Amino acid sequence: MRILKIKGQRRAELSILFVGKSYIRRLNKRFRNKDAPTDVLAFSMREGKGLKSPHPEILGDIVICPEIAARAAGTFQTTKEEEMCLYLIHGILHLLGYKDKGQRRRAVMEKEEMRILKKLLKENSNKMSNF
Repeated sequence: MRILKIKGQRRAELSILFVGKSYIRRLNKRFRNKDAPTDVLAFSMREGKGLKSPHPEILGDIVICPEIAARAAGTFQTTKEEEMCLYLIHGILHLLGYKDKGQRRRAVMEKEEMRILKKLLKENSNKMSNF
């Protein structure tokens, strides 16, 4: 996966799950105590109290809601695929330890998201494949 290679993670593994709004809402409520659907959730296998994975190459899981991506695409005048790509980048950055709580951290994360997206678009001649 190009995103992982850009971040220097050549042996990393993760899972990606695409779900509907009601399912991601349940996950968001259960794990973040927020009773609303969200665009992307990331569940790290490298973080957590007392966590010591025998497989450090496994980053964790990313859950993406394509329905929310489609709605956001209309709002931001992008495509559903571009939004989902951003969600994937965002999720991977979380799995790699980036945080977006607080204005400074959010700005750092957003800057890195845009850097990665631009690199992917340049490498793929504006094709949204092979990520």
